[in-house]
Amino acid sequence: IIADHTRTATFCIADGILPANNGRGYVLRRVIRRAILKGERVLGIRKPFLTEIYEGVVESMGSAYPEIVERREIILETLRNE
Repeated sequence: IIADHTRTATFCIADGILPANNGRGYVLRRVIRRAILKGERVLGIRKPFLTEIYEGVVESMGSAYPEIVERREIILETLRNE
């Protein structure tokens, strides 16, 4: 769940969707928060970790989808802030 949700969030943010209180931004916010909750409750992770998983997404999919590499800073900033 954590890997899938991080991958989904990465592609959404790369496409210009940002966390919000309505519409697709709300869906993105829920996806990110669900990944965080799973990390905390299931794995016991207490520190921010989605940015580390983002690196794995880039490593495995960055060559096929260069936009996730090009928009690295906004993706990382959004994941950190949420």
